[in-house]
Amino acid sequence: MRDVKFRAFGPGLAHLANVQRCSHLPAWAAALGWEVLGDGPLKARVQPLQGCWVVEELYPRRLTYAWQEPNPQASLLLVQHGRCIAESGKAPLLLRAEGRNAALLPPAAAHRLTVSQAPCRLVRLVLPASAVHPTAGAWTADLSLMLPMLRLLEQALRHQGGEERRGELGATLLGYLLHQLAATGCAITLAAAANDPAAESHTEGSLKTRLEHWLAEHLENPLQLADLAAAMALSPRRLQEVCRQQAGCTPMELLRRLRLEALAARLQDPSHQSATLASLMAPLQVPNSVATRHTFARLFGVSPADYHRKPVAPR
Repeated sequence: MRDVKFRAFGPGLAHLANVQRCSHLPAWAAALGWEVLGDGPLKARVQPLQGCWVVEELYPRRLTYAWQEPNPQASLLLVQHGRCIAESGKAPLLLRAEGRNAALLPPAAAHRLTVSQAPCRLVRLVLPASAVHPTAGAWTADLSLMLPMLRLLEQALRHQGGEERRGELGATLLGYLLHQLAATGCAITLAAAANDPAAESHTEGSLKTRLEHWLAEHLENPLQLADLAAAMALSPRRLQEVCRQQAGCTPMELLRRLRLEALAARLQDPSHQSATLASLMAPLQVPNSVATRHTFARLFGVSPADYHRKPVAPR
């Protein structure tokens, strides 16, 4: 694996001016570790993302730096921790994790960033030239799922078929970011993403199917609503709303039903006939409780214990 390299411009840090120079790197070679930038302990890493570039930046101390961009492009600054002031020829924009945490910097040749509270961690999304966006501004957005989803992008590299998975996760992450920002009034349209089949397949209209497929692969994991929301690139509240509309139940109720269906299949599996009920419930995160027995009986007509003893119908 190769690291993404940046060049420092004098005492400042012009790493975004060099993001496009990394375009020859394949996806699997991008953002595999923090790269120390400039003359100080500044760190960043970059990933290609559905026609954009996403750059994670970490500033351990307060500082001010300026940089020049030979090919100006609009970019979003998304602050996760600390505070900073961004300037790009317009009025300075004050950003902080606990308030206005998102800003759109218009295409400009000169930029300046002042880290006023450290450590400061931000994510910069460099938009393609074809993007349609507001002129500039700052907004408050719920971006709590962004970093977990970025980590999922990196983890996909370690598995077979990681390239395809990265494409799916990238479309999901980008859709999440644009949806959360649009809800605050910062509407951004990416022409390339609009024509991307992978991005199209991650609309809310297909959420029930996508959620069921994802849950089927993670039934044995301890899951909370936040985990399901991150996988679907929606806020927990929005996930609850869409799941009720499409599935007639909450996401966690859907998870419980799928786990009980998996339990029923194991109870009827001849290879598990000698296993105890508790040993079959535990891997599926199904509690051995009265509520579980009542719900199981409502779905399958008998208790789990009776279902376990029920003869398997001949095929």
